[in-house]
Amino acid sequence: MTEKVKQFIQQEILAASKSVEGIIKIFLDTKYWVYIREAHLGTTNSAIHEKILGELKRLANQKKAICAVAEDSLLEIAKNKSENAFRSTILN
Repeated sequence: MTEKVKQFIQQEILAASKSVEGIIKIFLDTKYWVYIREAHLGTTNSAIHEKILGELKRLANQKKAICAVAEDSLLEIAKNKSENAFRSTILN
């Protein structure tokens, strides 16, 4: 990797970090990512999961919080469901 590429990557990481300064970071474990995805897709029977999804969306829309996801959680979610379910999880 060239020095120019390394500098670019460092600048992008710094910019990303600054863009979420002051915003609450919420970390969900894999189980809760699945619950929230199911609530989003309308495939849950759990009112509490729907309520959690609504609150997370409210906080995100108000730019008060973001949901961070660990790589291992993403990989676990990806192998357990269809491509559409996976895309729903990471894009919404």
